[in-house]
Amino acid sequence: MLETSLRLTAIVAIALAITSCASVRCTVFDEEALSEVALWHLGFAYLPGETEEAIESSAHVRDTATLEAFRSRDTQFRDHLFSALKDKHGVQLLVDPDEADGTVALYPIRFLDSWGQCFKSLDVILGARDGATLARIRVQNGEGSDTVKDDSEFAEYAAKAIAEAIRTGTSTKTPRSTRRYPVAEDVWTAEGFSCPSARQDGLVIGGVARSSDEWTPYERDLYPDLFREKLQEGKDGLRARGAETLLLRLGAERRTQLMDEYLRDGTVSAETLAETAECGVADRYLLLARVTRDSVGHYLEADSPSEGHHVKATTRSVTVDADVFDLRAGATVWHARASYERCETVSYEKEERNVVDTVVRGVFGLGERKEKRPGYPDPPAMEELLRPLFVGLAKEVKRAQ
Repeated sequence: MLETSLRLTAIVAIALAITSCASVRCTVFDEEALSEVALWHLGFAYLPGETEEAIESSAHVRDTATLEAFRSRDTQFRDHLFSALKDKHGVQLLVDPDEADGTVALYPIRFLDSWGQCFKSLDVILGARDGATLARIRVQNGEGSDTVKDDSEFAEYAAKAIAEAIRTGTSTKTPRSTRRYPVAEDVWTAEGFSCPSARQDGLVIGGVARSSDEWTPYERDLYPDLFREKLQEGKDGLRARGAETLLLRLGAERRTQLMDEYLRDGTVSAETLAETAECGVADRYLLLARVTRDSVGHYLEADSPSEGHHVKATTRSVTVDADVFDLRAGATVWHARASYERCETVSYEKEERNVVDTVVRGVFGLGERKEKRPGYPDPPAMEELLRPLFVGLAKEVKRAQ
């Protein structure tokens, strides 16, 4: 009977111990802009709620006033975070948001369990003065008695993650791009083609092809529009017709054949270009792009082995080739290639050994306890890589002389 009771106690202890440890997941959208922010304002991402407070309006009449306020526990957590960021990590914080270059917006999520009310997670948005989102951070608390952090510990843990993201553009020592947009390579321009000639004779974007698999209908429409948007940006913007113009002139079947040929051969034959011109396409120049490489990789590194801090990273690297064709001459007149890489990371603390758990497992011969760790993060979305790639390629088109 005693042995059975001890076994049940051991099983309960082990079940309680098999829990997730605290972790950090960081996504940086604009490293260069993030590095340019020097002064930050710390606040909340949600609006304050309304509370009623009793006031004495006269000797015999008691009235109430409606006040706007954040949850008291959240404000205490924010104040602790403010002190940790400023005093321990040297982040320049200002109370007045109008004087700051960027904002650190907090959205804490709490839950009630057998250990009391704790912060389950914290979502952080690092934003620029103009409202652009520079980075997102998810700080996850532990889930068990031996891994969950109290408010003070969680604030210190979150402050470290935020400070590292602000200082380096990422919360880990993972590879990252040093430019806001990639520099195009293998650029060449045929004699007679230039950006002024494209402005004068017209340019139409035919589409963006992918070598690995088919786009979704949404992506098929979105990515040519993104390229067109980048071409038209700025004072030197180049006006271009969208892919829907070519679709209306050629029809779905012929346009698919055109994109398939370009995807397969990396070029378009003079015969196909002549057929395209005969379909009533008014513009002289046709711009096509294709994704020639899309690779995803995973790796694990120990950021601070002595502190039990580990990082899992997922990288995605994409290469895009772009070509401009002269529909009148039936030839390629411009070409460029650009590559870009982004990384998603999740960092976590390795769980400390629980002495009671180790002893119980040794007594009953249950072996080592398996630690529950976060998996590798999903790779960055294709759109996050194509946007900067199109910026780099569009700049080269507009430089053509």
